[in-house]
Amino acid sequence: MISRWPQELVEKAKKPAEVALAEVLAKQFEPQITKAVFAYLEGQAGVPLQTLIDALMSGDAGKVLQAISAAGAITPTAPIKTGLQDALWAAGVATVSNLAPPGTTPPVVRAEFHFDRVNPTLVGWLQSYELDLIKQVDSGTRESIRDILVEQMLKGDGPQKAASRIKEVIGLTKRQANAVGAYRKELETFHLKRSADGWKLGSKVDMVNGHPVFRIGPDGDPMDGVMERRLRDFRYDRQLIRAMETRKPLKPEQIDKMVAAYARKYRMYRARNIARTESLRATNVGVQEAYRQAIAKGVIAEDVVRRFWIVGKDERTCAVCAPIPKMNEGGVKFAQPFATPAGPVMMGPIHPQCRCSIFIRWVVPSFKKAA
Repeated sequence: MISRWPQELVEKAKKPAEVALAEVLAKQFEPQITKAVFAYLEGQAGVPLQTLIDALMSGDAGKVLQAISAAGAITPTAPIKTGLQDALWAAGVATVSNLAPPGTTPPVVRAEFHFDRVNPTLVGWLQSYELDLIKQVDSGTRESIRDILVEQMLKGDGPQKAASRIKEVIGLTKRQANAVGAYRKELETFHLKRSADGWKLGSKVDMVNGHPVFRIGPDGDPMDGVMERRLRDFRYDRQLIRAMETRKPLKPEQIDKMVAAYARKYRMYRARNIARTESLRATNVGVQEAYRQAIAKGVIAEDVVRRFWIVGKDERTCAVCAPIPKMNEGGVKFAQPFATPAGPVMMGPIHPQCRCSIFIRWVVPSFKKAA
């Protein structure tokens, strides 16, 4: 079938030439994909504690992972695929709606963006991509849980404590799981602190457009969230202040609630991190596919199309992405990969939290006048 998309969304996508269409549309679909990924992570974390204890008592570590996978399977992954499909679809339609040669006004060029059964290329891409994305999400969880299993075995902790520790970090990467474990240890001795510099107890985390602002590390995780616990639930700050003032330790149930809230906010952070990257990837594919179809149908000539790498220019631009535009001055041909410090890449994003996108435009050939 031929897809249709609300005209108001296409209108929102219109922007200055230096900002990529994929980036604008990705922001529209990021909340939808974030919600779907977070629901999946929370579904995994919903495994009953007793189920984990029984799996640990069996002595088979594989049963622990099976129990978590079974809990996650209850939460359908279809909403993730739907979000990616919607982002891809919208980008393709918006591209076609604005497709016109230099110096003309759309819709001079008429092209159709095919999807679903009519377009096996996109259907195949979405199916394989959804599976790869879920595997990627699950692999981070498996790695963090294996580390905890080894740690608990070395300590000689019983299954109850090991199961509780595992349940806290389900849905998180190894580094994020370590941050949660470190947070618990800090809370257990928080009453011994003379001060909590950097925590900004009693204040609120910096927000921009409704989202927390963090300094981002090279792996995409929030540096401030780890070092200064800015992903904690600020509603518990009074209890933390009281513990320092009275020199009395926090109760185990207080710590459990604080750690659970911290882990949940980390899962939301991870979901938003994934959604930000993958929504941009999907819209980049949609834009690229629209041009591919137009070229295949002879609507436009491939040799007059150039692709340009667009980076988010601010203090968070990383060393990998920053030099790419200069490395590809004048753009690259439609089927040509970009030169990057990480090697040839067809399109962004190329790492977690990458905000790069691809801008495609027609390049008018220049002809020298005969002497």
